[in-house]
Amino acid sequence: MNRAHDAHQPRWTSVHKLLHWIVAVAVILQLALGFELGDLADEDPERTEVLRLHATTGVTILALMLVRLGWRLTHAVPAPPATLGPALSRGARAIHLAFYVSLIVLPVSGLLLVAASGNRVPLLGADLPGFGPASDALRTTLWYVHAVFAIATSVMVLGHIGAALRHALLRDGTFSRMLPWG
Repeated sequence: MNRAHDAHQPRWTSVHKLLHWIVAVAVILQLALGFELGDLADEDPERTEVLRLHATTGVTILALMLVRLGWRLTHAVPAPPATLGPALSRGARAIHLAFYVSLIVLPVSGLLLVAASGNRVPLLGADLPGFGPASDALRTTLWYVHAVFAIATSVMVLGHIGAALRHALLRDGTFSRMLPWG
């Protein structure tokens, strides 16, 4: 199928919408868990459980994003509304691309961060062995990558919600065609 915008495709497919909303809820949960981890002391017993849930949610997001990317590359998407104009349309495409990159880099960097810390990697209720000896330099680098992408994703989520509200107020059809029941 055509990967480009398709003027004859006025709505997102059910699969596009389902993946969007599942990932959206998971990302909001994930960001909350990540910020909670930042508030927990290393010796806090709750930290292990929060970290396990954070890792599992991250891997789930990674898997969903890979499915979502495959679906997006093989199925036409609706053209942006004419009310956006060319500059805002390009901006919207850039932000969506940034979301895809960030939501793939975040879980990968998180898993590598745990492994670089010399810890077993909590994954879907099991612990995978680490990927080698602990490395403070690698751990620090991965922590910064993970933190920067988490902050950027948080900002993008807020911007995305703001843009959705703008579309809802303008009634340009963008908001309603992405609703799960629409």
